[in-house]
Amino acid sequence: MGARCWPQVQGIVGYGSWHAGCTTVAVIVPSSSSSSDDQGSFVVRIDDAQVTIGCYALIRFDGCLTSSGAGELESVARRIHRAAMGFQPQRITVDVRALEWASEAVVRVFVAWAMWIEQGPSEASYTLSFVIDPTSPWQRATFRTLESLAPAVVRLSEPGEADT
Repeated sequence: MGARCWPQVQGIVGYGSWHAGCTTVAVIVPSSSSSSDDQGSFVVRIDDAQVTIGCYALIRFDGCLTSSGAGELESVARRIHRAAMGFQPQRITVDVRALEWASEAVVRVFVAWAMWIEQGPSEASYTLSFVIDPTSPWQRATFRTLESLAPAVVRLSEPGEADT
């Protein structure tokens, strides 16, 4: 399947505050961005982390996500999931290679996201494909556990692997 632009990405993020009472702001990545993959993407800052929501069902995490950001991350994940239910991609790629740390509360959000997919209608089901840093022990352990909890909807890959 070729890359399809995710039309709901703007609706997921909007322009401005992420949700009421939140100081997190979503911004558009300008087309003059250094990476063409980032064009048309949105960046959301949560805690000491940056979440980039890309046009081609790609989500990248950078930095550290502590338990204080778990609620905001859940809001982001729910919006992405709702949009995916309408857009119906086969896969959403979640690149966590640059995620330095995720608290237990944040990992629970990833588990919940996988459960939303599993418990949803099968015709709108999609796979969460996590790209991990193979040199990071916590990423290997955490995301392998997530894959074992939801093997029907979670896949792991490392950079350079063919995504199957």
